[in-house]
Amino acid sequence: MAKLGGSKSRKREVLPPFYITSRKKYTFSTNLRAGAHKKSYAFDPITVLRDILKLGKNLQEIKKAMSAGALLVNGRVVKEYQAPLGLMDVLNINGSETYYRLLPINGKALYPVSIDKAESEFRIGRIVKKTSIGNEKYQYTCHDGSNFISESKDYRPGDSLLISNVEGKIVQAFPLAKGNYAIIFKGRRVGVVGKIVEILPSTLTRKGTVKLSVSNTMVTVPSDYVMVIGKERPAIKVSSGELP
Repeated sequence: MAKLGGSKSRKREVLPPFYITSRKKYTFSTNLRAGAHKKSYAFDPITVLRDILKLGKNLQEIKKAMSAGALLVNGRVVKEYQAPLGLMDVLNINGSETYYRLLPINGKALYPVSIDKAESEFRIGRIVKKTSIGNEKYQYTCHDGSNFISESKDYRPGDSLLISNVEGKIVQAFPLAKGNYAIIFKGRRVGVVGKIVEILPSTLTRKGTVKLSVSNTMVTVPSDYVMVIGKERPAIKVSSGELP
């Protein structure tokens, strides 16, 4: 009989570089199922809860706790231990006042940063697709797979949305525009936060780029490497990051 489903494990030697886990002590790590985030930019819950946050001793203990509804992601219970956890996801241990947001920080594409309860009620989604659905309404798809219907046609791919985790609605939009703040979530400058000073659109021979002012230094990166996180200031708690 053919085997159903994908492998439940993967070798640690091929894990993305932002994974903080021993690569030589054990051979295998938990694999990820298809989900809201790309496999190359996502954590598995076991690694986050056991290896980084030290909230459990072994795989069985974490799986049992998750099955009982111990992990909340963006306000919803996640019981699948292979569910991908990615950029801007808010994690909470059910019944506690402990909250974390997965952010790019200090050269790591993802890391759980401690936040307070007020911050946990919101996340930011980067728009990756815009679709007209008729009746003067538009569907916006974000980087985490979430979709929103709006009558506004002003949002564009590359812009960001401040989303309420409580109500599941758009609270505010942050356009990819001069003067707004953005965080670099890909490349060698991952985790750096700066103010947008110039945007160069793509051409037939060149990708679009964004120039950021970071501590009186100008940094230019591809526009698909940045996520807008606020207007006059960042709307969420982030580290300013360090230039490599």
